[in-house]
Amino acid sequence: EKEVNSVAFSPDGNWIVSGSNDSTVRLWDIDGNPITQPWRGHEKEVNSVAFSPDGNWIVSASNDLTVRLWDIHGNPIGQPWRGHEYWVNSAAFSPDGKLIASGSLDGTVRLWRCGWQEWLQVCCNRLHYHPVFQNPENGSDVEIAHQTCQKYVWNPQCPKQLNNQGKQKEKAFSAALEDFKQAVQVNFTSHWKDRLAWQSVPTENQ
Repeated sequence: EKEVNSVAFSPDGNWIVSGSNDSTVRLWDIDGNPITQPWRGHEKEVNSVAFSPDGNWIVSASNDLTVRLWDIHGNPIGQPWRGHEYWVNSAAFSPDGKLIASGSLDGTVRLWRCGWQEWLQVCCNRLHYHPVFQNPENGSDVEIAHQTCQKYVWNPQCPKQLNNQGKQKEKAFSAALEDFKQAVQVNFTSHWKDRLAWQSVPTENQ
């Protein structure tokens, strides 16, 4: 009923999940037909959605300061995950599906164990972090895009160290990994209200 902020394909490519400013998460087939009723559980805009690598779970991040985990039928798993102090812009699964990383305008990136409601570690530089996503080359690293167009890599094994990867051409507003071995898909924007097409970056094997 309002703008769509985030979309993600299921690992098998048969489903699409979307998050919207109407505070709902929705599941669609590949032809754009809704599979279920809208998933209601967030109180404010949904900024990010992502499938787990096995396709059985979906994570969502919202301006209500929470992260939520859902099963594929739209049932929320447990209570909302709380810890961020401002809008949560992005959330993503680790390649093994055991961890979830979330990034917020409170200046933190938090690492959660899938199915638990307490965060494990926090990377806090008080920067305004935007999307986070797992590095396909190293499943333990988290790549972070910042509103100044800088990209960082955070290794949770060294929680106080944040490796600056340099300035990117545009602000990375949303990010997702459709296939960890084949391609990285990144949605860039140069302004809060502008949206550009997905850019596929092939690996050397493609």
